Amino acid sequence: IGFRIQLAFDSDKPLIDSLRLKFIGLCPKQDAYITFEAPYFNLMAGDFRTEIEAEVVRKELFGLFPLTVIQRTRIKLPRID
Repeated sequence: IGFRIQLAFDSDKPLIDSLRLKFIGLCPKQDAYITFEAPYFNLMAGDFRTEIEAEVVRKELFGLFPLTVIQRTRIKLPRID
């Protein structure tokens, strides 16, 4: 269990895809995930072990995406590079 940042949710898949590409351009070392929970696509970013790590990135992204909300969730182990 760790933390991810929720960047957007919408029923418009092309919008979510474009926001994902925007995020990857800004944070190439962070992973971005799209999940579908009818009727919305949800864009989540990062694999943070602590809420403090997630908050540092959330502050950098604030205002650039529709949402910047930290969510506690199951994560992959963060990349070492």
